[in-house]
Amino acid sequence: AADLLLDVCQFGRDFGAEGGLIQRMIGMALLLPAWNELKDLAGSGELSADDLREVGRGLEVLDGAFPRFAEVLSDEAMSMGLTLKQEKGWDPWGVVYASGIETMLDVYSRAGAASDRSWADERAVTERLEKEMQDYLNPITKMAIPSLASIGKAVREGRVRLRLVRAAVHYKATGEAREFDDPFGTKLGSDEKGGKRRFWSVGPDGVDDGGNGAWQTPPAPKDIVIEVER
Repeated sequence: AADLLLDVCQFGRDFGAEGGLIQRMIGMALLLPAWNELKDLAGSGELSADDLREVGRGLEVLDGAFPRFAEVLSDEAMSMGLTLKQEKGWDPWGVVYASGIETMLDVYSRAGAASDRSWADERAVTERLEKEMQDYLNPITKMAIPSLASIGKAVREGRVRLRLVRAAVHYKATGEAREFDDPFGTKLGSDEKGGKRRFWSVGPDGVDDGGNGAWQTPPAPKDIVIEVER
């Protein structure tokens, strides 16, 4: 079961790594049930320490190969540009399409660069870009560029769940609370209470609520939390 779930994770990663934004979001959607199942399996007590270490190694490889949002945005810009060219060609409307594609490349380039920084920086940049787009007169630009802030949040949520499962699997295998980076903050939080270990991300609001939250979204919890027994 664990091997099959790792295969599903790899498939979701590969599906979302090539192509534009829609393909990326489908890939993230494929990953979510795998995270849920791995979370439950890791906490079930049915896997030996060696099994858990093997799962941890698979998740580490996946984490290291996770697609960068900047690359996805670049693919989206090229795909949209080719689509528009094929549909309209370079007729008298060509200058409108060329201008729209040029703006799209600029917006995606700035959003992609921000996605490699902190969540606070990325959110500030994408929200500013969305405000700029409200003033754009080119209808191609308005039609082609989606909500970058919401997509950026969804991408980080996917990686948060991967890191939380990695933390839980490592703890079950070794008894150690390993430190992981939090895509929404600095480091994942961790504490132990009542014989259970919790790991959490501060979530999209960037506020550490001390592990007060839940795994499921929506509704959006304060923190995104995983809990396991040793």
